[in-house]
Amino acid sequence: MPGRNASEFAAERKIADLGKKRAQSDRAEGELVEALLVGRPLAETRVAADERDLAGLDAEVAALKKARDRLRLSIEDKRSAVDVAELRVAVAVRDVVTASIDRLMKGAAELQGELVRRRLALHAVLGVVSGHEAGRGDAARAATMFLADAVLPGPPDFPMPPQYAMHAELARWEAAVEVLHRSADAPLPMGEEVC
Repeated sequence: MPGRNASEFAAERKIADLGKKRAQSDRAEGELVEALLVGRPLAETRVAADERDLAGLDAEVAALKKARDRLRLSIEDKRSAVDVAELRVAVAVRDVVTASIDRLMKGAAELQGELVRRRLALHAVLGVVSGHEAGRGDAARAATMFLADAVLPGPPDFPMPPQYAMHAELARWEAAVEVLHRSADAPLPMGEEVC
């Protein structure tokens, strides 16, 4: 049976051993009955000792079964406690990460506003240069390529644009959240420069 511990296995083994002893005792009792039927003399002390041994074995079997049942309940209690603890860790991680969203969002909104302003400026100045002339300067070519990348990372439910899927910043934050799952004291990289 999966999940059995050493104490439970030992208790069940002892119960099995006691069952064998009882079977041997039952055989001896059968021999006594046969002796009575054929008229052979019996030693009374042996019968009384066997009955006492049998009663002792029955009591030991009952005690071992109770101990096994207590162990099983204890194991279930501990499994439940582990499940509750894992759930609490997941909730705590979610709370810590949720608290960081406001700070990240404020900074991202400011940066995105600045990015939009600069992209619009590039758009306007590149519009002045004709398409034929835009190919002549390295700066104009680089600006055109930059503006062509108009897809930015979005929410977790959306596919990650391939150019960002392997970005170091994504890997850094995913690793930080994973560490937070294992250690409640693990910091998120809030104060550090964003790659």
